[in-house]
Amino acid sequence: MPGIAPEAIAGGIWQVLHNHIEHEPAQDIAELAPQLVYVALTPFIGPKEAARIARRRTVAAPVVGAPASAVVEGRQPSVSRRI
Repeated sequence: MPGIAPEAIAGGIWQVLHNHIEHEPAQDIAELAPQLVYVALTPFIGPKEAARIARRRTVAAPVVGAPASAVVEGRQPSVSRRI
């Protein structure tokens, strides 16, 4: 794999996130996670393993200052500092 590959992957992911933040509701950004995980991992571990990992369901990290009800219900404020 060329040495520039990690930078290219990071740049592509950054562009997707930047475009989403500019043109889509910020609260929907988590929906991009599986695709971005796949893109980031495929060159290093192959498509099958990257897809398996990208499909995993994860629990969002708690947000500092989030009301307990938001975390329990799976919602988080859009502007806060993550732990």
